[in-house]
Amino acid sequence: MKKTIALLLAGSFGLLSEVSAITLMPIQENDLEQTTTITHRLHNTHEQISNTFLSNELVQLQFQLKVDENDVGQAGSLFLVAQYQEEWYQRITTGAWVRWNSQASDLIALEHKTLKEIEIIEAFSKRNLPAGEFLVYAGYLTERDQQLIYNSEPASLIVFDESAPALHQVKNKALLASFFARGTAGNINKFAEAAALDMVSGSISTIASTAAEAVSQTNLQEQGVDEGDRIKVDGNRLYALENCDEDKQKQCITSYNISAQPASNTQLGQVNLELATGSVGSLYQSTINGDKYLIYLGDSMMAPLFEAWTRPYLWQNNNTEVKFINVSDPNNMSMETHISLDTALISSRLVDGVLYLVMRKNPYFNQVFTSAIFEPALTTFAVDTRPAKAPLPKQEKLTIDDLLPTISFNDGAEKKAVVSATDCYIPSQNSS
Repeated sequence: MKKTIALLLAGSFGLLSEVSAITLMPIQENDLEQTTTITHRLHNTHEQISNTFLSNELVQLQFQLKVDENDVGQAGSLFLVAQYQEEWYQRITTGAWVRWNSQASDLIALEHKTLKEIEIIEAFSKRNLPAGEFLVYAGYLTERDQQLIYNSEPASLIVFDESAPALHQVKNKALLASFFARGTAGNINKFAEAAALDMVSGSISTIASTAAEAVSQTNLQEQGVDEGDRIKVDGNRLYALENCDEDKQKQCITSYNISAQPASNTQLGQVNLELATGSVGSLYQSTINGDKYLIYLGDSMMAPLFEAWTRPYLWQNNNTEVKFINVSDPNNMSMETHISLDTALISSRLVDGVLYLVMRKNPYFNQVFTSAIFEPALTTFAVDTRPAKAPLPKQEKLTIDDLLPTISFNDGAEKKAVVSATDCYIPSQNSS
């Protein structure tokens, strides 16, 4: 978004006197190193601070610009620009919001004036807004040196249609960052609740096997749908997920030859999954490129699902492990692929050869970093009397991407994103 704003504002503004070149000065909110600051306050008429609203709520958004001391008393202009859905708008001198064609020559100042030390810009004042996402930028320009100073991170909010509640897919990363930041305002557990990400991933594909009558399938016998089990049977071969080694501290898959007449079983082979017994695991069967595989699916979540659902802290620091074990030769089984996700597993199904995982992630970070994660967005939700804090070193600040789920392959150190910010959905909710 920063690049977009830079492109839109670069050039000349025909409505300002003799403007030929503009120096863009994007600044972050609450950056104590800046002599100019731009902060905003977003809430409803009951002073409930939020960035989610219903369409029947009255929204108030106010920017406060602390003008650089060298610019105080100089001739300048105030600007207010907003993106709603995929369209750009600007607020003009009459106070009306009008479409902006993104041409710099058609950008209109909200007000021409002599700049004061503190400038207040009312973006929305007790106003009902249409459903959708809003990103709002404010700034000022001095005619002396043609520097346009604006907030690099927009005030962002989402409005839900109160008559038709529905999940909303995030369109802008800034909106999700602001949504996360809402929970960081004073309470780490509240953040965990706001930041819960329920997600579905269906990218782990296999080729479904043709099962004989003796091959175990789902207990529910849903055609084409298999559930994970601790025991799988393939003809006269039985595979069991069990504890192994002398101390029974590791999980293994053991293969057996079974016979009905007389009833007997003989161990054929065993493969150590290198996972502690605390992990909750299950097995799927599939055929991939002609070879037979067991797919191990494990989760470090220990608390019972029905007890843990409303306790966000129990969903932090979990891992989901997916391992592909070649069992074409049950005497010499081998683990070929290992996938690790920093999520908690809720449920899974193997449907027509595709393994679907339903997972949940509640981002975790050390409490000492709370004020550094979304320092600009924290200002959005802080009361005016919040004492200033010295910023932590920049390398300790996190971004929204650091809090989204990741995936790694074969114990690799490199982690890749499972989803992007715009893959996420926010449920319909009011400002409370």
